[in-house]
Amino acid sequence: MALRITTHKGRTTKSGVAYSARHLDRHFDLKKAKHIDPTRTHLNRYVEFHVDEDRTLHHKKSKNLQAHELAIYEKLFKSRLDAVNARYLTQRHKEKCKTVRQYYTALQSCPDEYLLYIGDKDCGIDSNTLQHAASILISRLQEKYSRNFIPLSIACHMDECGAVHIHFRCVWISEDKDGIKASISQGMKAAGIKLPDEDTETKRHNNRQMVFSEEIRDTFADICEQQFGLEIEREARDSSMAGKDLATYQRDQALQDIKKLKNECSEMQSKAALEAQRRDALAEEVAVLTQKKNRLEAAVERLRTILLPIQRLFSKLSTIHIGANRTALDEVLSDAEMTPSYDAIEALSERA
Repeated sequence: MALRITTHKGRTTKSGVAYSARHLDRHFDLKKAKHIDPTRTHLNRYVEFHVDEDRTLHHKKSKNLQAHELAIYEKLFKSRLDAVNARYLTQRHKEKCKTVRQYYTALQSCPDEYLLYIGDKDCGIDSNTLQHAASILISRLQEKYSRNFIPLSIACHMDECGAVHIHFRCVWISEDKDGIKASISQGMKAAGIKLPDEDTETKRHNNRQMVFSEEIRDTFADICEQQFGLEIEREARDSSMAGKDLATYQRDQALQDIKKLKNECSEMQSKAALEAQRRDALAEEVAVLTQKKNRLEAAVERLRTILLPIQRLFSKLSTIHIGANRTALDEVLSDAEMTPSYDAIEALSERA
């Protein structure tokens, strides 16, 4: 039976938050992810890629994909970030400066992420074959686009409700006067990837990512067929029903309907995996905002503990008379340096 390859590409959530590699190697609270079976998480496999100076690709098992990817970003982009940040500081635009971590999570420079499925949960392939085929795919892409395509990591997930699948992450690079930068469009252009329609300007339905996504799908299908002997369904085939009796016609029609439903189910599983990752990213945002809220509340409480004794002191000074219509507080405030302090405490008191 022919198997269908399903691929999906993503980078960020709808709110513009970059997908986190922590989702891939499960460095988060699994209780928040109902689609994950924690009893099977130990079966997952995580691989990080390393590229030598001579562009040779190596890979090894990973325990922390995000730490690995941050190290790659540090190596590739820190020099350029330092140069750009220095220019911003000279221009008095400190707010535009970015750390490597901020660059890693920014909308325009975060890693690309692809999902790969073969078949579905009822009829697919084993995880070893899937991971091996994906590794060969990435090696071929890196060999072809080695100056601009940097593979980062692979995660093979076997603990989710749907079919076994692969997440692979990469970053496209190009170079300008400041050094190496992350850029999908410029990196793909420098690598020689054409637009679907060269006579039309780049836009949503005419961009190099479409061509690269198609190349991924076709190359992956070639690998599965040629190196693993799998039968891959390249496109939907509508066979003619002419000359068939009613029973045969109805049977073939039912088989086509089943195949269509399975393909739709596979696509829905892919979308569900992406949606789960979006939920995890939003949960991380909420956690960060909660931490900020807690810190602010703690700061306010500390301010109150400092402010109350000082208020009591000033109140007591106001009750001590040292002359006609003159109190100890008047004496303290006669010092020009103390008056602004008293006013500030009064203002803080009102805010508290």
